[in-house]
Amino acid sequence: MLNIRMEQERLKRGWKQDQVASRIGVSRSAYSNYENGNRKPDIEMVKEIAQLYEVTVDYLVGNDQAVAPEKTIIVHDPKLRAFFEQVMLSPIRQREELMRFWRFMREDSQDSEK
Repeated sequence: MLNIRMEQERLKRGWKQDQVASRIGVSRSAYSNYENGNRKPDIEMVKEIAQLYEVTVDYLVGNDQAVAPEKTIIVHDPKLRAFFEQVMLSPIRQREELMRFWRFMREDSQDSEK
């Protein structure tokens, strides 16, 4: 199941095997062997692949109960993803302040468009 899910996730994003291999630090042939089921990645590599595809390890290995929540937003830009991760780890007071600032910025930009 792991190899099937890996291929599905890659194709869903329109990525080529060599692109994925480069992102996770393996050769294209190694990644191809993972997808073809000829080799099994170790648990650390499975974690790396799950993180890249923004899914859980459980999902990758075939546990259908572990599908990501409905409201998951996939962010492909690494800098933006890192920003959102930091926001989610911030204290609630800081997040509320950031939301107030964002609303202010949106209102300001809408006013300048008029």
